[in-house]
Amino acid sequence: MNLQEQINRIQSMMGVINEGLHDTSWQNDEGDKITLMDLLNATKDIPVKKISVNKIKSKLLTWDDDDKEIAKIEKSNLQYPILIFVDDKNKFISIIDGHHRGQKAVRHKLKTINAKLIPINSLPKDMKKVFGHMGKQEEIKEGELTEKYWAGYTQKGMKTMISIINENDELTNRILDKINTYGIDSLSGAERKYLDNKSQDIEDDEVSDIASIDSGYEFDDTVDGYDVKFIYDETEEWDDDPVEFKHTGEFFIDGEKYYATMYTDEDLNVHSFDLHNGDDYEEFDDELEESLFEFFQQVGDKIKQSMI
Repeated sequence: MNLQEQINRIQSMMGVINEGLHDTSWQNDEGDKITLMDLLNATKDIPVKKISVNKIKSKLLTWDDDDKEIAKIEKSNLQYPILIFVDDKNKFISIIDGHHRGQKAVRHKLKTINAKLIPINSLPKDMKKVFGHMGKQEEIKEGELTEKYWAGYTQKGMKTMISIINENDELTNRILDKINTYGIDSLSGAERKYLDNKSQDIEDDEVSDIASIDSGYEFDDTVDGYDVKFIYDETEEWDDDPVEFKHTGEFFIDGEKYYATMYTDEDLNVHSFDLHNGDDYEEFDDELEESLFEFFQQVGDKIKQSMI
């Protein structure tokens, strides 16, 4: 399975799911397939708007007697817009993605929700072959999502055909956002491995931990009997001859706060560090300095793994 296929499977856990939970896609009778990633890429320039929750309330799927689905509703992330197909007159056709988010907005009595209104006739030609028939139907009534609207699906009951899995998975969301913004090539090895594991339902805490490293990530340890914590902020190039980088953040030792900088070579190996208390650089005895250097080397190694 290549990375794009893995991403499609991850997206299927966060969006519209087909009955086998293997692929986020829509397929017509001729075998033409469109993935959710394809749809997101094709509509990336469509602005996000605030729309009335009351206007979509009757169009949403409901799971009033399903505790698992209700839990997913509460975990859903309203930061992400729901996707709605509309006709040339901006009239509603169908909610293509975001039923759980919509139900959360209803349950919390919100007046508006983030949405993308996607003119179905503006879609690329290959997508029209899959979705075009929807624009020719009458407005879809509540609970009427069947094979005539979703070619390529087998109707086995709405609760099994469509689901949202882990919609509030912060790490997965962040990685997918990174792909949407910067492309697949921007992923680190740890992020690629994380997606690979996710697509195969494999849990690897070490890989997940490395892939999670981002601004605000905390490194905790005990050094020579002192409780220490480094809260990572960012990595930036600070010299170009030779190339060197620095990792910066806040450092705490037994509750005392310092501003920490780790200096690395071009291969991101930490070779020195300094601590600043806001007024001056801080120095400790040689033994503690050496132990702290070992701590920062370990921190630097983890940051390096998250970047390459």
